[in-house]
Amino acid sequence: MAKFTTDSVDAVADLAISPDGRTVATATGKRIRVWDLVRHREIKPGPAPGSDNEILKVAFTPDGTRLLSTEDGGTVRWWDTATYRQIGKPLTNAGETLAISPDGTTLATDGDGYTITLYDLATRKPAGTPFVGHTRPVQDVTFSPDGATLASTDAGGTVRLWDLTRGRQAGQPISTGDARPIISMALSPDGSTIATARQKDVLLWNLATRRRTGRPLAAHTVLSRRLMAFSPDGKALATGEYSGRIRLWDVTTGQQIGPALPGHPPTNESGGRAWVLEVAFSPDGTTLAAGTSGGVIRLWDPATGWEKGVPLRGHTDNIDALVFNPQGTMLASMGWDATIRLWDLRTRSQIGQPMVAQTDEEMLAFSPDGQLLVSTGADRAIRLWDVATRRQLGRPLTGHDKAISGVAFTSDGRTLVSAGRDATIRFWNLALPNDLEARVCELAQRPITPQEWTFHLPGKPYEAVCPAAA
Repeated sequence: MAKFTTDSVDAVADLAISPDGRTVATATGKRIRVWDLVRHREIKPGPAPGSDNEILKVAFTPDGTRLLSTEDGGTVRWWDTATYRQIGKPLTNAGETLAISPDGTTLATDGDGYTITLYDLATRKPAGTPFVGHTRPVQDVTFSPDGATLASTDAGGTVRLWDLTRGRQAGQPISTGDARPIISMALSPDGSTIATARQKDVLLWNLATRRRTGRPLAAHTVLSRRLMAFSPDGKALATGEYSGRIRLWDVTTGQQIGPALPGHPPTNESGGRAWVLEVAFSPDGTTLAAGTSGGVIRLWDPATGWEKGVPLRGHTDNIDALVFNPQGTMLASMGWDATIRLWDLRTRSQIGQPMVAQTDEEMLAFSPDGQLLVSTGADRAIRLWDVATRRQLGRPLTGHDKAISGVAFTSDGRTLVSAGRDATIRFWNLALPNDLEARVCELAQRPITPQEWTFHLPGKPYEAVCPAAA
């Protein structure tokens, strides 16, 4: 793991990692510093607010094109991540903490310190009526994964939940019972449980009853909500420590699941630990896969905390995505080395040669039967891969004008659904040949005439297809 030195006597008040995992921004004193995680160096010039106020919070938008910062005095600024120049005028008296909704459309701040205010990120204007209720200064705000609920904590140890659909507080507040402030929190995927971290422990709460679940999770320091994550089924909570260890907790009982998972071994000459960049649970929850900044994948048994077999080695750069096939017998990984690799989990070995991506691929998904693998790229295209042959099927699927934010198969595997930052959802019929043009040309055995084109595709400009058949 590379070590970044700020060369400053000011403490790092907050940090944010870009969605693609390549950049980290820090709030350091009266300035923001931005670091390139690939080249292990600071990006210059970094954002310079030009004020005498301390920077308190930083956050990237989900598409990674903007960085937002808050500073002492309640000013919120927008930064272009391509140039790190300020965009437009800042919001003043807006708040000192912030959260961005999962769809990237809404900003939540603490307003005057006690009031939660929502802003439309596109217009920078308030959206709806502010939420009032906290009697102590707000410490943190966070959105639920589905964006329907906002949670806020204050210096008095109180958590309040806000229904964003109805625009009001959802139920009674949660009180930890003492004055210790809550420094961070995380909501479970189904919204039934919230984890709140204080300086030395983590508490679990049932949101239906507003009561604590089990005992406080054992004393250790949690840095921020970025080091707390629920498993996909919401049954386990993973917490991270300064030492690099990872602990797994049973959400129902509050008990630690096995011993702490040790940090990854050193990967550079300085002896630093490799960063865990991506994690994935197997469909049955019996295996936890962790991909690191050194390109190594390790498999763990969440129940015992023991590592399963030898590490999976093959990638020469950081791991960017991990996904298990529905049967749980295979793991697909994607790295910054522009390769997609398949791993047999029974033999702990790579299956054949890697698939070579044409661009920086960003997401992976298996079809329900495990026979197809989908990858999305920085070029806004979707690629289909035959798992058995590891070959790309047909041409990439194109249509999105902006980055693709999600892909999923229907349960029958015949349709692929994709969502994009262009505010569109597209449906792809996989029952049809992927490359219709090639199939038509194969059947016609000759060029398509302008008259035939006009008859079958009225209003669309003629294109000379089937050149090889001419």
